[in-house]
Amino acid sequence: MTLTALIAIYVRQNWRPYALAAWMLATVSALTVYIPRQVGHVIDGLVAGTLHEEALLGELAWLLLAGVAIYFLRVAWRLQLFAASYRLGAQLRARLYARLCQQGPHFSNKKRTGDLMALATNDIDSVEMASGEAMLAGFDGTLTLILVVAMMTLGIDGRLAAAALLPFPIMAWAFWRISNHIHQASKESLDAFGKLNDQVQETPDRCAHPARTGIGGAQRTAL
Repeated sequence: MTLTALIAIYVRQNWRPYALAAWMLATVSALTVYIPRQVGHVIDGLVAGTLHEEALLGELAWLLLAGVAIYFLRVAWRLQLFAASYRLGAQLRARLYARLCQQGPHFSNKKRTGDLMALATNDIDSVEMASGEAMLAGFDGTLTLILVVAMMTLGIDGRLAAAALLPFPIMAWAFWRISNHIHQASKESLDAFGKLNDQVQETPDRCAHPARTGIGGAQRTAL
């Protein structure tokens, strides 16, 4: 099963926290675009002299309310999204432990303990990040891009929006190259982690029998 399929199945089974987090993220993105535009209207009204004291206080109250809403929504979507990703990690660890308990001695002799530890720690942590941080980055980045481009196109100038989108193909290619490099480096890091765990497990056996090492033999010769 691929990582995408695994996360897709989990999201379908736990769609409520993801849907709630998506709604909160969409609201935060909309308010983030609303605030600077509303500040511009307030400044234009002050310069033109059409914004009086009561209207100014009302606009400031709306801006303050939007800022408070953004703060609480950011806390709430983090609780929803990251709690769901942590639950996925707990489920994967429980499934891995149950599967390992069902294996016989042949499996334990064939598989390195370091590789199994890497699966139980680094691999599952990576899946947690994919179901939390990656989902956040993908949804929030896409939504913010759509809102910003829409505001620039409809509210300012379409030519400015087109000029702002010119570097995007190069950026997409660069991110693709970087992601492939990170994926390969992560794979090599996990292999090294497994080998390191095996080496660390062999070290206590050697320390428990110093007579087998050159240092122990040198000490006995000196005595």
